[in-house]
Formats: sequence, structure tokens, C-alpha cells
Amino acid sequence: MTYPTKENACSKIMVTAYKKWILVSLLLVGKPLTLPRITNSGAAKTYHTLAKPYETVAQLFETASASRLKSEIDIGAKVWQDDCNTGLMLEVLAAYQKVQIRRLADIYSKISIPEIVSQTMSAESGNRISAEAVENLIQEMIREGTLHATLSQSPNKPSILTFKVGGPTLSEADFQRELAASTKQIQALSQDIKVTDRILTHDKDYIKYAAKQKKNKGASGGGGDLGLGDMDWNVMEEEDLMNGGF
Repeated sequence: MTYPTKENACSKIMVTAYKKWILVSLLLVGKPLTLPRITNSGAAKTYHTLAKPYETVAQLFETASASRLKSEIDIGAKVWQDDCNTGLMLEVLAAYQKVQIRRLADIYSKISIPEIVSQTMSAESGNRISAEAVENLIQEMIREGTLHATLSQSPNKPSILTFKVGGPTLSEADFQRELAASTKQIQALSQDIKVTDRILTHDKDYIKYAAKQKKNKGASGGGGDLGLGDMDWNVMEEEDLMNGGF
């Protein structure tokens, strides 16, 4: 989605990625994430135009009732099918009530299952589901680690959901695994940055291409924007480097 483009162009694969970005954002955090700052402005405008049905779904996911969301997704079934996103849309429907349940932690520290039933709805059916179904859903969320809470069950009394303050507590072993995984990701990212930096500063073909684009930009009054900003380096100096100056 953020790939540098010439003259604010936007490819089909970039639009496809944006559509999936919206849906995955809903599954991950319950709302659409903002585009990265480096996104080309022309591409962003194209995204908003071509992905309007997806943005509508995202807005309804945050603000509308379960039945309204279900209706909108049902109406757009052909669109999701053509985009090969039907499966993701079904996941979005299933996630609606889960997000509602997690948001209750912003209001309550403890809440009974009957109260959860009265305050949340399933977008898969567009209606409320039974207390037993809600309790099973909550147990599944706790097992998956997507709900940081405990469920207390008592004979002849409604089960009580207690939210954990501050999220899950990692064991020492889990913490070490998380740390090792993060370190590995940072190392991989650092290597990618080094490679990209070398290409942008020392690759002879790229330097010639960039110089040509900058020249064309000056001749046409700004039509050769690569989305990488103005390039003020001295091309001759860079070519000297390529010929043995480093």
C-alpha cells in the first residue's frame, strides 16, 4: 500500500491490499487503522474511492447495530466474492460480538453473563444469543488469549466475568520467548534497512534513474514524483563512490 509510485499511480494489488488491511484491522483492534504516513496521497485517494464498500463496513462495525452490519455485509456479498474476501467478511461478522465483549472492560471490572447478553449482540445472526452461547463464546475467547479475564461459575447463580487489569501476565518462559522473537524481528528489519539504504545511496543504476526522474520533474513542473521526496544528492559524487571511493 505504501510502495513509492510515479505520478501518484496506484496498482490493483495496492487497492487489494488496502481492502484486506481494513478487514484485518477490524479483526485485530476492532476499528480501521489509519494509513501509514508514507502512503502516497494520490494512492490514498484512490483507496478511499475504490474501497468505499469496505470503509462503510468498517464504520458500521464501530457504530452500528449487529443487524445493520449484517445487512450491509449481506448486500455486498457479490463484491466480497469478486474480491475473494468472503471468508474475511465472515470473520468480521464473528468478531463483532467479541469486540463488544472486550469493550465492556472499559466500563466494568465485573459483569454477569445475563448483563453481557443484554448488552451485546451477534452480527452472525443479527440478534441476541442465549446466555449459554455467550458463556461458551467467552470461554473460547479466554482460551484463545483474546479476552484477558476470568469466568467464575457458581451453582444456582449467574456466572461472573472478571476483567484482568493490565492484560495478561506472562510467565518467565513466555517472556523470554517474546523477547527472543522481538529481537529476531528487529535484527531482520535492521538488515532490510541496511540493504535498502545501500540501494538508495550506492546503486549506480538507481542513482542514474533517480537523476533522470529529477531532471524530468524539473522539465515538466513536478510530474516525476517518485513518492520518495526530493533527491538532493550529488550524482557525480555518488558515481565516484561506485568507482572505488568507499
